[in-house]
Amino acid sequence: MRKTIVSMSVLAALATASFGANAAVTLADLGLPSDPFDFQIKFNNYEVLNPDTATNSGAVNTDGLYLGDSFGIFRVTTILDQAGLNSPANWASGGIVNGVGGGSVQELTGIFWGFDIVAQDGTTAFATGGQIALFANATWDLAIREQGPAGMTTTGTTNIGGYNLPTYAGITGGELILLGNYASGCDSANASYTLCSPTFLDVGGSYLGSAKGYVDVVTDVGLGANFATGALATDTPGVFRDASVQSNFTPAALSGGEGSNWETWSFDPVFGRSQAVPEPSILALLGIGLVGIGAGRLRRGRKGA
Repeated sequence: MRKTIVSMSVLAALATASFGANAAVTLADLGLPSDPFDFQIKFNNYEVLNPDTATNSGAVNTDGLYLGDSFGIFRVTTILDQAGLNSPANWASGGIVNGVGGGSVQELTGIFWGFDIVAQDGTTAFATGGQIALFANATWDLAIREQGPAGMTTTGTTNIGGYNLPTYAGITGGELILLGNYASGCDSANASYTLCSPTFLDVGGSYLGSAKGYVDVVTDVGLGANFATGALATDTPGVFRDASVQSNFTPAALSGGEGSNWETWSFDPVFGRSQAVPEPSILALLGIGLVGIGAGRLRRGRKGA
């Protein structure tokens, strides 16, 4: 019976620890409901592409972190429901929540890196690997974006929660609230592909087209537990992921000045579904209750002896 008490105590401790790692930023800070909802996140994306599959050289951080054949930064512009309406979620850059200024999270910025373009024939491209990270930030400065890729390739990395992330001044300096790994699902014929670009055109050394990939959210980072639902069907039958990322990309020179110091500019939404997660305090109370049940069983066992 003593083993029962110990096992329940360990269960309570693990439950509290796993959910106690949640970020200080909450769904409420983003103007998002705690109840499950389908969402789309719209963004502006600035990136560098190296489609030379013969070398897969990509770029490397000064401390050796591989940034990949596709890497860059992005800024979230809006969070809406999946249909693009204002309910149940409505957040916009600048901290606007439900149409009102003064939200506690002013900006959401991020980085993506680690893609290895392994197949490219001039009209299509496929990549393996890839990671994406989202941060809550106080400001968004166009001058930061205008550093271009040098802002990331010349800096080191930051270890957050045991994960080694590239840094980009003004983009990754906030609170890490989501981290994801690109996973299979965009191509039913090849499970190694994590990013599929059915239209991939070279326009004067830059690139025009579209791409799609699926992401598994890391549960023990920030708000990850709220978005790791595994509820989104992919292009591969029977394979489900946490979110999909779609993008239409165009050479920066054709984008009306967006990301002028980046090779490519892209936009369009991320789709997924959130889920409610018990608060750490609730889990702690549950753990105390489990320990109490175990202790009660022990007392009854002794009386019966």
